[in-house]
Amino acid sequence: MLYILGRFVFYILAKVFLGYKSYNRSNVPSKGPLIVASNHASYLDPIFAGIGLYRPLDFMARETLFRNFFFGNLIRMVHSFPVKRNFQDVGAMREAVSRLKKGRALLIFPESTRTKDGRFQNAKAGISLLAHLGGAPVVPVYIKGSFEVLPKGARFLKIAPVSIFFGKVLDFKEFLKASGYDKPADAYKPFADLIMEKIASLRVLSEQSFCHPSLRSG
Repeated sequence: MLYILGRFVFYILAKVFLGYKSYNRSNVPSKGPLIVASNHASYLDPIFAGIGLYRPLDFMARETLFRNFFFGNLIRMVHSFPVKRNFQDVGAMREAVSRLKKGRALLIFPESTRTKDGRFQNAKAGISLLAHLGGAPVVPVYIKGSFEVLPKGARFLKIAPVSIFFGKVLDFKEFLKASGYDKPADAYKPFADLIMEKIASLRVLSEQSFCHPSLRSG
């Protein structure tokens, strides 16, 4: 209930003040395990990703955010759970896999940390491990404008247009079969790199969002 209410309130705020738009939401499966893989430029990215979908998202959140009793419990109520940096938290990975196997959708940032300058960073292989163990397809996502609204180190929000672009589903099993790797672990980093390549492609399309025929707003 809190998630639904929060989504509604933040969607209205983002729509009114930031001109928020979402594109190709139909690329996102409506049920079953799913990883939503997004670039990461701002603390606001989980909100921008969450309000872009009707389907609820679960979130990995930095463990330090849970140290405050009230705030920690609040973000737990909106489907968050703590994780240490760089996918090195075994307990958090188990929790993520468990949620995926229950058919839930999980937001993951392949870069692991926020960009400092707006440029993409290298993807971590942990997202591929989750896709493999959780049996989850991956939808690449590009959030445009969040860096301008609240970049790393900023204390105040700025008004700037924000849009979210959903790409086509990627499947780790299909990638593994087509790539010819002998072991799944050998394909983890290449698959993570492919996800970032698709996110980069969405960034290119985002620059053509007013004229490209493959982009549909929702």
